[in-house]
Amino acid sequence: MKADGQLLVVVPHGQSYGMLQDPTHQSFYVPTTFDYFCPDAPSNLYTIYRPHPWRAFRLHSSALHNIEAVLAPLKDPPHAKRPGKTKRRRAHAGR
Repeated sequence: MKADGQLLVVVPHGQSYGMLQDPTHQSFYVPTTFDYFCPDAPSNLYTIYRPHPWRAFRLHSSALHNIEAVLAPLKDPPHAKRPGKTKRRRAHAGR
């Protein structure tokens, strides 16, 4: 994906017949599923797993059909702490 690219995700709605009737469908998706990838989502679900952050630009959902989401990657999430090395302070011998 290009640096300024967008990702279109189309999945069956978790409550649709299309999701339930097809034995190859393994995961259920509802509109709030995408909150796990968006640090700006009001639900704060992103903080549970902290995957690579995305911003949802458009989300269309129909419980009878599909969910369509347009996502773009975020380089620096606004308020999410990314796991990493912590700096330790060395104790001075004179103290």
